Amino acid sequence: MHMFGRSVLATTMVVALLLTGCAVPPGAHGTALPLGTGSMPFSQSPDCTGAAGQFLLTKLFADLSAGNTPDMRYYFTDPAAFDKWADPTPGGDITSDPTDPLGFSLDGLRDHLAGLARGGLSVRLMRFADNGFQRADTIDAGGWFDFDLYGRDSGSGANVQGAGMGAVDCLSGRLKAVVIFSW
Repeated sequence: MHMFGRSVLATTMVVALLLTGCAVPPGAHGTALPLGTGSMPFSQSPDCTGAAGQFLLTKLFADLSAGNTPDMRYYFTDPAAFDKWADPTPGGDITSDPTDPLGFSLDGLRDHLAGLARGGLSVRLMRFADNGFQRADTIDAGGWFDFDLYGRDSGSGANVQGAGMGAVDCLSGRLKAVVIFSW
């Protein structure tokens, strides 16, 4: 193969890898995703959608319902880009402080989710709607979505229908916000 042919082949392979990589849901291979560089505290891509949120929420809810403490690096973006987790249980309102990204970690959220898992949370995703890229030039920029769920927040609670919304960070492909209105 002459020099021109190698160049075209190499360029084709790079483009194919880039396109394939964009289509794979975050963490689909079962490994933790690397933390972001922290150079930008929020998403910047208008091509970003909330579609990856369906895979992440389905797996997160399954892990929690099985009593597992989630691997925060797998599901959530790095602390500098994280915005909010909110649910109607005590201690369920956890937000970031974008003015102090070095002082914020996801430890409080991990502890809260572990408590829900130990307490008998059982919930599954019932409906998911990708709402596309929203809120450009703010800490809330990202691929937004809304969802319905079914389940209970504890082992003694009754199963109910619930709803929520959230966002995927465009740089990491992981959750940056989840707000559960009811469950």
